[in-house]
Amino acid sequence: EVGEFAVKNASFLYLDQGTGEKTEISGLTLTLQDVSMDRPIRVMLTALLDNQPLSVEGTLGPVGRDLRVAKIPLDVTVKAFKEVNIGLKGNIVTATQQFDLGLQVNPFSPRKVFSALGKSFPVNTSDPEALTKVALKAALKGSPDRVSITQGVLDLDESKLNFSLNAKEFSKPDVAFDLNLDKINVDRYLPPSSP
Repeated sequence: EVGEFAVKNASFLYLDQGTGEKTEISGLTLTLQDVSMDRPIRVMLTALLDNQPLSVEGTLGPVGRDLRVAKIPLDVTVKAFKEVNIGLKGNIVTATQQFDLGLQVNPFSPRKVFSALGKSFPVNTSDPEALTKVALKAALKGSPDRVSITQGVLDLDESKLNFSLNAKEFSKPDVAFDLNLDKINVDRYLPPSSP
């Protein structure tokens, strides 16, 4: 058992020699509290990604005494760029490399995320208000040879997409999906008309 394990004020710099683009993570602090095989471990990570706040907080475990057969509970919240809030809750089974997780992405504006990062928005739409609200909720299950998404709900501006997806045999993908979109004004997402 360890009361607290911490890495403080770390930094990471990634430089893409091909494009010259630089990504910097600074002020990184990772703290694990109440580290034990028999109790949930408290995980806290804070950092600045290109000077924008990023945090991960939640619990992992208990992992149990035998990692080969452990079913590890996970309950984590990720926050990024003062805009994105993602929740992930469920279990990971180490022996079979399976996972059973609930995913929830609270409503956020993709445009505000790119603005916070000081980057231009990559999609040029005729309506400048398009792509200002995105939210996602789904149940994820998977293993090394198959993945399923059920109870999926994607909110895109004024549209709602209910969906499910099953994928297997990744070497020659076998994918089945079901989509149900209530309404969409496609014109909003097309590029602006030009002369």
